[in-house]
Amino acid sequence: MLLTLLKATNAIKLKDVVPYLSMSPLDIDLLLYDAQEAGEVEVDKEKGTIIALKEPAFLYHDKALAQKLLKIIRKYDEQEANITRTRLEQITLDLMGKHGYPIHDFVCTLYALEQGKANLLPKVNKYDISVPEIKDKRPANTFTFYTLTDHQEFGAKAVNEFIDTFSESSVK
Repeated sequence: MLLTLLKATNAIKLKDVVPYLSMSPLDIDLLLYDAQEAGEVEVDKEKGTIIALKEPAFLYHDKALAQKLLKIIRKYDEQEANITRTRLEQITLDLMGKHGYPIHDFVCTLYALEQGKANLLPKVNKYDISVPEIKDKRPANTFTFYTLTDHQEFGAKAVNEFIDTFSESSVK
């Protein structure tokens, strides 16, 4: 799982990787020690870095979560809308510790789907639309969308709604 997470996040700083690990500090420590002993990663505590020494043999993913993510993306596609990464996070993650999936499972599973390497499931298309800041009107924002049908115009509708919302009010 750790090698897939490092690949998915492109992180090399421990402080950037550890927040993705939804587990106890004990389990995080043991995961890092085991990966070092297996020759998978190099951890430099003084520099606060973690470097993958190998490519993952396969992309770790939660099979049930992959099926659910595909299903919800397909439902949005059917409604001529593309779901955003933010919305996927909101409906998937266990941020309060009661329901949902661990962050590392979400990140790794979504990455495996983006790469087309999740248990012979279809590849998920990902695209970004950026909106520049307009001083006193709206903040800059980048929307990341997911689709199976690759209809970027569906996401563009959502971005236009964002623009319209901020056109009606001002940010100060």
